[in-house]
Amino acid sequence: MQSQIKTAIITGASKGIGRALALLLAKNNFQLSIVARGQGELKDLAAEITEIGHRPLYFVGDVSDEAFAQQTIDKTAHTFQKID
Repeated sequence: MQSQIKTAIITGASKGIGRALALLLAKNNFQLSIVARGQGELKDLAAEITEIGHRPLYFVGDVSDEAFAQQTIDKTAHTFQKID
């Protein structure tokens, strides 16, 4: 039987819609990688998601940097075994 837990990467996760989406998905049993340029706000979000019951991966950087984006994808896929 395949796991019901899904995995997502959320960019722009430290503020606004990205933050709200990350919290909503965490509450709906998603494994998450959260990505943003601001470390402080991203760490705060990671702590909130941990309180919900999940341990997100978080990456501080700019997804327009192709190497950074690929590293984020690779680490997420390796850690969670999939990306939905």
